[in-house]
Amino acid sequence: MSPRWLQFSIRSLFVAMLLCAVAVRLWPWRQEGGPDPTWREMLFEAADALRNIPEITWTSTDGSVIRVTAKNVGNTTLQYSAAGPQHVQLFQEIHVSGKWTQSNWDWCGTGKELFEIPPNNAAELEVSFWDDQTRERMLANFSEKGTNRSGLVVLATELND
Repeated sequence: MSPRWLQFSIRSLFVAMLLCAVAVRLWPWRQEGGPDPTWREMLFEAADALRNIPEITWTSTDGSVIRVTAKNVGNTTLQYSAAGPQHVQLFQEIHVSGKWTQSNWDWCGTGKELFEIPPNNAAELEVSFWDDQTRERMLANFSEKGTNRSGLVVLATELND
């Protein structure tokens, strides 16, 4: 191996290590947007992590109701709990001291049933915010039919503080 080649290899290795260090340093920042881990400890402890994450897009706003579309872009059928196809069970997080914190959820199971979104299909869901005093975001729990995988997905975030 020539000294020139060795010098190039050492430089390449240094650059790769530097890029990895930057990625590791920024990783917690990238994870701030995910659901509060307390939800998993409290409600979804026995579940595996959701792999098929639906694509969420804003559809429209009608007064205080926000409509979003949850598109199943994976190859497993997604399920969600709701009091009707559009009235998904909501989980609320509030913005406290610069981070999203678990707050409340639509816990009443009376009248709720499971609805499905097959692969390459979508469901329109209705979201409304519950608190006028603090910034909040609303999440929904999706699970993959026939598996033990589930997870919370952000549907809408209040923009004002």
